[in-house]
Amino acid sequence: MAHSISPMMHNESFRQLGLDYVYLCFDVDVDNLETVVNGLKTAGIKGFNCTMPVKNRMFELCDEVSDAAKIIGAVNTVLNDNGKLIGYNTDGMGYMRAVKDAGHDIIGKKMTILGAGGAATSIFVQAALDGVSEISIFSRRSKFFERAENIISVLNERTDCKINLYDFDDESILRREISESALLVNATSVGMAPNVDQSIITDGS
Repeated sequence: MAHSISPMMHNESFRQLGLDYVYLCFDVDVDNLETVVNGLKTAGIKGFNCTMPVKNRMFELCDEVSDAAKIIGAVNTVLNDNGKLIGYNTDGMGYMRAVKDAGHDIIGKKMTILGAGGAATSIFVQAALDGVSEISIFSRRSKFFERAENIISVLNERTDCKINLYDFDDESILRREISESALLVNATSVGMAPNVDQSIITDGS
């Protein structure tokens, strides 16, 4: 957690909003998570968040979870409501808010997502819940592919969003789906620092 900018970001937000809160960082492993969470709850801590690898275990420790967290099976933000822990998965919410803040309205439209890992899952779950009409997901055949299939099955039952999962190697389908989409999302690690010149799309046309 030493690299986290969360304390700086949240504490500045509290200062600007005039809230009497402080955000602190702690290193907690999965084995000690339940003990720490019980301590936070007993101390009356208003809320907290967490990251991998404890998000799945945190899901199990909550008394109640949001729809997105329930479908994903992971929690990254917890509200302590007088001893009742309510868990959320906010990654997808943050992404959808960022798209809206950038001036793009994709509700009722189609989007294509590259990748099926944690970031991609949070995005396509929230997008489906928010009312995106169709989502095409492209992924390599891996453990994430099978997990995505299961989550997509749940979303296709619970929402009006039509979601399809494709093998990334099928370039003709990828080209077609991108051309029909209002938004293309790279939710893979390709292009992240330090390899910022890399692109998962190799054919610029």
